Amino acid sequence: MGYIPPEYGMEKKISIHGDVYSYGIISMELFTGKRPTDGMFTGELSLREYVKTAMPDHAVEIVDSRLNFEDEAAFNQNGQSSRGVNNIIKCLGSVLSIGVSCSDDSPSERMNISDVLRELQKTRNMLLGDQRH
Repeated sequence: MGYIPPEYGMEKKISIHGDVYSYGIISMELFTGKRPTDGMFTGELSLREYVKTAMPDHAVEIVDSRLNFEDEAAFNQNGQSSRGVNNIIKCLGSVLSIGVSCSDDSPSERMNISDVLRELQKTRNMLLGDQRH
């Protein structure tokens, strides 16, 4: 459980929508450091709800501290300004939003994988564009 889309529990056929769901869960796990099976997720609280509730204003608060992206000194060593940090935070929010959209309970409401790719490319370009300045 946790990575398996809800419709599989209802004996629905395996589909690409299920793969998109799993991708969304894994991407949220990667950036939050929380597994969907974490003990904190009980009742109505799931990894998806945890991330969705934090979006967009509190995304920084749920990011895995091991990513250490807010460390201004670390970014300055790479020649980035606080503007770069703000851009990274914006990109992080974008990636988490994609994870939320991919993991909707309804297969028909999940992002199409080609749209996921397009949004991730936009996010990457925004991040790389800022680093070139």
